[in-house]
Formats: sequence, C-alpha cells, structure tokens
Amino acid sequence: MFAGLAVVIAALFFTSITMAQANDFGTAKLQWQFAACVFGLAAAGLCIPFVPAAVRYTRMLFTEGENETAETRASGYALICFIGLAAAVIAISNAVPAARDLNEGPQTRTATSCYFYQSPVKSSPTNTIPSSYQNELTMTLDDKSKLVLVIKTEKREDLQSASGIRGTLYNGCLSHHPSSKKLVLDLYPRTQIIADARIV
Repeated sequence: MFAGLAVVIAALFFTSITMAQANDFGTAKLQWQFAACVFGLAAAGLCIPFVPAAVRYTRMLFTEGENETAETRASGYALICFIGLAAAVIAISNAVPAARDLNEGPQTRTATSCYFYQSPVKSSPTNTIPSSYQNELTMTLDDKSKLVLVIKTEKREDLQSASGIRGTLYNGCLSHHPSSKKLVLDLYPRTQIIADARIV
C-alpha cells in the first residue's frame, strides 16, 4: 500500500510539473505550480516513516561500535530523510507565495518600457542551424519593478504570429506602436506569473 501511494504521488507530482511548464502564462500555470508544491510536500511526507529507522541504526553505531550493516542502513535512511527535508523546504517556500497569489488574485500593472531581444539557440557548437530561439522581453513596470520574460520558440517568426498573451506581449514591446498605447498586465506579484495581457 505504501509503495502504491508513493507511485501515485510521484505521478501526480511529475504531471503537475509538466503541466506547469507547458503553460507560459495564465492562472492555469499558477494552479499547476501550486499543485506541484502540494504533491511535492506529500512526497516529502512519505519520508517520515524512515526517521525512526535512521535514528535506530544511528544509535546502534554509537552503542555497538563499528557495524557495517548498521552503518549502511543508517546512511541510507539518513539520506532519504535529508532528501525529504530538502523537498519539504523547497515545496513550502514555493507553495506559500503561490497560495497567496491564488487567494488574492492578480494585480494590474502597466509596462512603462519594454525591450525585446531574440537570440538563436544551437544544439551544439558545430551546428550552424539554430534548433530554437530564445526571446527575451525586459519590462519596467509602473511600480518601478523589473520583469524579465524568456519565451522559447522553434522558429524565428513564431512569436510574431502568436496569438493570446504571447502575441500581445510581443506586439506591446514593438516600437512601432503609438506612444499612447500601453501594455497592461494582470500580474501575480509574488510568483511573477502573467494572468493576462492587453494593449490599451
């Protein structure tokens, strides 16, 4: 039963991470990111039953002296506990801001400046044809904060023809838009996830 539960939680954890990475923007990305934190915390909790065993074998080393079996098991259980603790710290540190953003919702921010830079990504130094492109958008918001977004595309012109939030961000960063036009973001402030974007 314990093994089956571990498999289910691990599957949910990796599914959540995959779904979070599949979405560049939107509330769905934040929801999947929070879900990954919850399942990561649950996975860390599975390490709790190993704590008594780690303590027991560690005591054996101190009371019985050199014991190869006890040393091996103590090291193994201690490693599991350490991994669980590290996973719990990472999950909690990411879950708290995500939970607060979900609870309070996004804030409206206006980009006072935005710069777009595209660079090719090569799969190897000897490959002359780019395998993908890295699109970097650097924004200064009306609260003086900086927001840097990196969007990867397969083709050079993919972002130009993109729809939805991607297309809005690209068009909002172009210099040929009149100065009266503003790029407005619905931004989750703690996770820096963009829920929506529009040009007004």
